Amino acid sequence: MALGGAGAGAKPAAAGAEPELLLSAFAGRIEVETVGVAEGVPGEKLPSLRSGSIVRVLAGSADFRSDVGATVHAGAGDAFYFAALKPEGGRPGYLRIAAIEEEPKALEVAVGGAAFRLSKGAGLSVAAAGPGEATVKQEWGAVRTGDRELKAGESVTLPVGEGRRFDRPAMSLAGVSVTRKNETTF
Repeated sequence: MALGGAGAGAKPAAAGAEPELLLSAFAGRIEVETVGVAEGVPGEKLPSLRSGSIVRVLAGSADFRSDVGATVHAGAGDAFYFAALKPEGGRPGYLRIAAIEEEPKALEVAVGGAAFRLSKGAGLSVAAAGPGEATVKQEWGAVRTGDRELKAGESVTLPVGEGRRFDRPAMSLAGVSVTRKNETTF
């Protein structure tokens, strides 16, 4: 994909919905693959990523914003897996990000002013924790914030502003060129 463009508004998710991850800033080329899910029209879900997507930044950089207060930043050579899980049994909905394929160069998840760097094979989850808060949990692998590594299963709750919302608008599809690589990748 190539970028031109301007932003378009993004609305917060409805209560009880799974968190969303939207493409919000982009310069270069990315590849988005949802294994086992054929795309009817290439990129029809952009700027919102489907749960289960693998994102590869082929050139440049890309930012993805979530309605639970998280921002995923990835640079050229970075690849990550994204999953969104719906609220269930009193547990809030959450998103999961995992670093895959190569050792990340710039991949980080920012929440409430803290940046979490993921090593290859590492994963974390982010969930709304209460009004104006989100909880980041180390799920597996090496996740660093500042000068320390999170311990297995450690979680951190951070202020992110009020309610489920997007910090910035999603990108306009008018500024992106979308092509199909195969039936599950664009």
